[in-house]
Formats: sequence, structure tokens, C-alpha cells
Amino acid sequence: MGDQPPPTNHRPRRRPSRGVVIGAGSVILVGLAVTAGVIHSRARDELNAKLAVCHDWEKTAADRLDAANFSTARGALISAQSTCGYAELDDREASALEEKKLLGLERSITEKEKAATAAASAMAPVLVGQVRSVGGLAIDASSIYVADVDENDDNLKASIVRIPHGGGASVVLATKQRTVQGLTATAAGIFWAIEGDHDANKPDMILMAPVAGGKVVPVAETQVSSSDDGSPLVADGAFLYYVSSTARGISRVPLTGGKPTKIADLDPESLVSVMRLAVDGNNIYWGLHGGSTVVGSIMMAPLVGGKTPVQLATVDQLGGLATDGVNVYWTDKGENAVRAVGTLKRVPTTGGPTVTLASGLPGPRGVAVDDRAVYWANNSDGSTAMATRGGAVFRAAKDGTKVTVMARDQSNPSYVTVDATYLYWGNSTGGMVWRVAK
Repeated sequence: MGDQPPPTNHRPRRRPSRGVVIGAGSVILVGLAVTAGVIHSRARDELNAKLAVCHDWEKTAADRLDAANFSTARGALISAQSTCGYAELDDREASALEEKKLLGLERSITEKEKAATAAASAMAPVLVGQVRSVGGLAIDASSIYVADVDENDDNLKASIVRIPHGGGASVVLATKQRTVQGLTATAAGIFWAIEGDHDANKPDMILMAPVAGGKVVPVAETQVSSSDDGSPLVADGAFLYYVSSTARGISRVPLTGGKPTKIADLDPESLVSVMRLAVDGNNIYWGLHGGSTVVGSIMMAPLVGGKTPVQLATVDQLGGLATDGVNVYWTDKGENAVRAVGTLKRVPTTGGPTVTLASGLPGPRGVAVDDRAVYWANNSDGSTAMATRGGAVFRAAKDGTKVTVMARDQSNPSYVTVDATYLYWGNSTGGMVWRVAK
């Protein structure tokens, strides 16, 4: 057979060029690589966004921690931990770093919460003792002394007890006391005044008992106040000052014993109207309970005696009296001892204008002062009877600013005193004795 021409649809095979040929498999790999890059970029963006939100919560937690707002700080920390999602982060290094930071923040919150709780606990009032009803309160370096009275019948039913500062078992120093007033603690002993049996012609007396306990001895005749919560005696480091029924005035006697010295005269009605005494290095101060012929007032006389007493201020119903040597401070129950019309006032010891430090007080009673502040007790919160748990104890700067509530829900707090560290008070109703860090 001879040669035949090729079919018309046949094309001659070409030699491939030297260029790169990309097969189908290679195209897939390139596409995967591009997709992986996009996914990685998105993951990185999502991670950064997540970390940014986490950091915002972290900053919120730190800010609230600095502001001592622990509950909000802890809530922000939980949100930060949830947002970061350690186990879900693509970047293990970032996850570990973030977890370390947040765990450190959590420890800081916990430590500061514990410190704040400890501080709050230190500032919380502590019940150190309880008697039937507190009828007087005094302190020395280690103990609290309380007149334990029967609120319904004080006739020969009062006792003098000693309680450790921090609480504990009480020790009875005297029993069968009548109408105890003016409980005063000194290094020489514990002094108080009692009402005598007037039917048997027995006078009012000042008694003394050793701080460690022992025989109760008479010191001097006195005149108890016509007010149930009067206090006709006070002491400094050397003398006991008291209302003397025999001298008919304010007298003093050395704590170690000796002859009394009269400091100031009192007329017969003033003699029974002395509510409180206070003393500094120069003067003796006393408050008179107003009566038919006696104006309620704050009086002063020099300790050297022989001078006419000076009226420093007038008062409606005296509650408490104290001095720091610069000013005399007192609480005035006002015309109505239940309603919130009482005041806390001061006047210079040398005389001058009276300054009202606080007003609208319901039944203010005891007052104390130290080198930094003045303290007082309100019997009621103004909306309830004074015997209910509506009383409170306060602290304020000596100019009346920075008023702080030291304790609430107190039952008729009446007696207030301070030492270098603590504020103490006793409740007439319920007989609870408390202290709180100043």
C-alpha cells in the first residue's frame, strides 16, 4: 500500500517550552497557603482584640483595687480571666504572660481584702463586759471600773466591779452601795460617792477601795447630786476634788490622805445642783443643773482658791463635761432630752464666746476629750425612746468637723471616757461596756 495522508484532525505534538508548568495539585497547595495566611491573620487580630478587652478589664480591676472597692475589683478580674480564656488563646506565650499578670492581680486583691478586713475588725466595737446597768465608768492603765446598779431599785443594790481592758472575768470591789455617783479611778485607789441613809442621819460619803481589792474606807462627807446621773467628784494625779457638804463648796484632798482645802463656795441650792466636775492644771470646772433659783451653767474657779467662781456659759440640761485645758466641752440635752434638740458646745477656759460644735442631738450624755478629738454619746437616734437600741457614740475634731460614728445601735449609752488608744463607754440599759480603737 502506498503512503496515505494523515487524518485532518490530527495535530503534530509540540515540544514543551522551558517555562514552569503548575499542575492541579500545586494550585491547591498555593490556595491553602493563602487561606492559612488569612486565617492566621484573623486569629492574630482576634487574639489582639481579646487581649485588648482583657487589658481593659484588668485596668478596671486595678483601678477598683486602688480605690479599695474589692467587690468591683474582683468582678472585673473574673471578667478579665473569662475574656482572656487561657486555654483558647492561640498564642501560648501570650496566654502564659496574661495568666501570670492576672494571677498576680488576684493575689493583690486577696491580700488587700484581708488587710482591709483586719483593719475593719480592729475598728469594730468590742464588748468587754456586762453588768445590770452602768451607773458610772472609769479606767486606769489596765482596768475598767464600773458602777453596777439596779436600774429599778438602787437602794443598797449597787456594786463596784473591775474588768480587764480587753474583757474577761470581773472582780467585785464593793457591794451594797446606795446611789453611786462620780466613779473615779486613780493610782491611789477607786473613789465614788454614795447617798447616805438620811433617815438615820447618815451623810452622803465619798468611799475608796484599793484597785486590787480590799477594805472600803470613807474619805470625806459629800453632797450627791440631785440628778440621778450626777458626778460630784473628779481627780487629777495628786488630788481628789469633790462637792463638800461640810465646807459648803468645792474642796480638794490629797489622794494619799490629808486635810481638805476649800476651793470655791457654793450656795445651798447650788450645792445639790452640781452635775459634773472637770479639772486641769489651773482650774476646777463644774456644771450646775438648772432649778427654781439656779441657772443651769458652766462655772470655773482657780485651784488656788479664794476667788469668786466665774460663769463661763449657760446650759439647759447638762449631759457631760470635760476639759483639755484650753476649752471646756459639754453636752446640753436641751429643753427636751428625748427629741433631737441637744447640742455639743465648748467655751475657752479663760472665758469667751460659746461655740456650738454639733446640734440636733437626741439626748446627748457623756463627753470626753483628748489631744486630738472630742467624743460623746447620744441616748437615742431621735426616732425612738432612749431606752431602745437607737443610741450612738461619736467622735469629732475639736472644731466640730470630721464627725465620725464610732458605734451604732447602743442601748442608752451614758458614760464615755478615753485613754491613749481606746474609747470606752457604758450603756445604762442592758449594762454593756464597750471599747473601740480611736
